[in-house]
Amino acid sequence: MIGKFVDDPANVVIWKNRHVDWKSYNQTFAGRAMESKSLPQSDAFRQVLSRLNDEFMHPNPTFTYRDATQKDEGNDVLLEIQCFDTDPDIHEAHLLAYLNLLDLLGGASTGLVDSLYGAASAAPAREEYGTKELVRATRLVARNGLAKKVMEELGLWTL
Repeated sequence: MIGKFVDDPANVVIWKNRHVDWKSYNQTFAGRAMESKSLPQSDAFRQVLSRLNDEFMHPNPTFTYRDATQKDEGNDVLLEIQCFDTDPDIHEAHLLAYLNLLDLLGGASTGLVDSLYGAASAAPAREEYGTKELVRATRLVARNGLAKKVMEELGLWTL
């Protein structure tokens, strides 16, 4: 959002009125229109976040429970939620991917703010997650080749 706001301050008004004027919001903040000219890697971020939104379960209750079933078991109710990453290595790969993606988003946003207001970043000694956890990621890839695909596609790792 910060990139879209920097691209055009009028986008702030569109975002604030998103519940009233859904059409303008959708034209400005959906699909490729969501990509920012100001935020580095905006296109890559949009692609990964769109994929996560479309293909994976997340805290939004509408999506969280779409792959759930509810069964009556006597006086109890059994809720079954389908999880796709039951392998510990793949679960770890998803975790590393999400943490790296968050770090990259944070770094890009910090860089954007720094470019606007000078290099007075709140995190001047920032250590990149991908560098800090590279040994762990490399070991995981050696154990499970699918982990590399998960981390590169969903976490924008370069392995």
